[in-house]
Amino acid sequence: MRLCVVAEGVEREEQYDYLSEIGCDQAQGYFLSHPLPADEVIAKILEINSKAS
Repeated sequence: MRLCVVAEGVEREEQYDYLSEIGCDQAQGYFLSHPLPADEVIAKILEINSKAS
């Protein structure tokens, strides 16, 4: 079963580090970003993609 594990509610660096250590695929929560309006989400995605190029 190839599952993608997403941790929700990550609020501290220690939580994020632990989840990374145990192989969690993705995380979301205030540690990574506060909730954003849709236009800011799009801008953030474009910014990340431009840095990856």
